[in-house]
Amino acid sequence: MLPIKSDQFRPEYESIIYSMGRLHRDLTLDIYLYRITTMVSADKQKGEPRLTLQGMRVLQVFINKHDAQISGADIQLLTGLSSGTLYPILFRFEQAGWLSSRWEQVDPSEVGRPRRRLYRILPTGISKATEVLGMFAQGVPA
Repeated sequence: MLPIKSDQFRPEYESIIYSMGRLHRDLTLDIYLYRITTMVSADKQKGEPRLTLQGMRVLQVFINKHDAQISGADIQLLTGLSSGTLYPILFRFEQAGWLSSRWEQVDPSEVGRPRRRLYRILPTGISKATEVLGMFAQGVPA
């Protein structure tokens, strides 16, 4: 937290301001924990998912194999992303209508592994991905 001058606030708020991580004279310490669950960007308000460098790596996989259905495990191998990073990205893209997914139609006991979730990029996703990746290739003005 940034230090706040106490003269900027009314006296009844001073104890709250000082209690944020400060040790009191009587050796008591007040700590307040805050959790921000989401940060809404202007793009998200329009229904666009948040795009990160990792998200662009995922989009690049789909652009390179736009006719294929790709499992999350294969995307993970191709991008080098951990599952905790990859699957939230896939979820956001699917919620935005850029991807569709379905469960693989196999019997897990016959193939000796769990079923895989297969992802396919939709036409909306192709147009958004080519737009975003094209802008990124041109560079970002400083």
